[in-house]
Amino acid sequence: MNRTEKYKILFSCLSGSVLEWFDFAVYGYLTSIIASQFFPSTNKLASILLTYAVFATGFLFRPLGAILFGYIGDRLGRKAALVTSSLLMAVPTFIIGTLPNYASIGMFAPLLLIFCRILQGISVGGEFTGSFIYLIENATPGKKGFFSCFADIGCCLGMILGSLCVALLNSYLTPEQLESFGWRLPFLGGIVLSMIALYIRTCLPESSEFQKAKPVKKMPLQEIFTQFPKTFIYSTLLMAINAIGFYLLVVFIPNQAVLMGKIPAASGYLVNTIILSVLMVALFVAACACDYFDKTKIYFAGILGCMLLAYPVFYAVTHFDLFAQVVMNCLLAVAVGFCFGPRPLLLVSVYSATVRYTAIALALNIANAVLGGTAPLMATYLLSKTGSIQSIAILIFLGSAVSLYALLNLVKLGSLVKFSKSYQLIGERG
Repeated sequence: MNRTEKYKILFSCLSGSVLEWFDFAVYGYLTSIIASQFFPSTNKLASILLTYAVFATGFLFRPLGAILFGYIGDRLGRKAALVTSSLLMAVPTFIIGTLPNYASIGMFAPLLLIFCRILQGISVGGEFTGSFIYLIENATPGKKGFFSCFADIGCCLGMILGSLCVALLNSYLTPEQLESFGWRLPFLGGIVLSMIALYIRTCLPESSEFQKAKPVKKMPLQEIFTQFPKTFIYSTLLMAINAIGFYLLVVFIPNQAVLMGKIPAASGYLVNTIILSVLMVALFVAACACDYFDKTKIYFAGILGCMLLAYPVFYAVTHFDLFAQVVMNCLLAVAVGFCFGPRPLLLVSVYSATVRYTAIALALNIANAVLGGTAPLMATYLLSKTGSIQSIAILIFLGSAVSLYALLNLVKLGSLVKFSKSYQLIGERG
């Protein structure tokens, strides 16, 4: 594989992740405006809650997407799955930008929005997993860590771009213009990136490792639950700190600090951008380090860092000034980044190529739906019951403990294989 083809692979997988999380960020940051367009109500809180409910709908359908695209990826090929998921993400994202609002077509407006979010959720269920599997399977031996992290980097870039985009809209458009047409622009603009990614993906070669693999006779999902049930459970639990840590770090902590008056509302976007940037650099360093050091030890270092920083980060919210809070958040971002960097390599090394797509996609999406999607809700509940934001540290500590337990058991089962500079994978096992 020449250098041009490698760059095409990197860009195609990076752009898919960017679009996926750009939409995630934009929808979240524009919630109040979308609420007024599709769920008008005399009760503003009820309107916003309905909009968040639609947002959550995408999470609920991700496991279905994992099964669907897992089957396509494990039976028809990684390329087929990536092309299909890219198309399924591009179309509903563009449609959201063109949807008539409630004032124009009544109840059909929120129903169409829900349908688009369902399609996006199904697409996301397979997009991210397919990207990093394809990157690793096509990576130069000895450079798999470097290649693997570009899907995660795309996620961070997508959220950063989404944050900056909404900040620009708020800076250059009046509130009336933003409600009239401004909120549509990010969704419409995403079609450019998605079409470029779709075109490049249609020209990509199939994964050489997939081509060499012998398909299992059973359905991939059936093979996973009959042959590797313990491995699947542990690989799902392994993602506990990734899911809980990310959503608390990026979604809950900055927003809660703003609500408590500890961070100026105008600084919210900037703080999020700084945290995401640090996270992105940390995961890149950690992923590249996996090409030279044991990936399990790097992941363990990330888990240990999250445990040690869990309480200080929340203590800083109520006791430190803005600068110190950002510093503490950045330190936690480094620790979480060291959990994210080795993650793709750990998961790919657990499963053979014949069931890899299905198993990893399902494990990731179950962990994110059950633990990540509910983390801000659990944190809010703890805060309301205890009255102390420091109590939320228990969530990060427990998430770290669960991930550590899963990591140790995967090592004990002998499921984690080693990468070599000369070969694709050594000792593939379920």
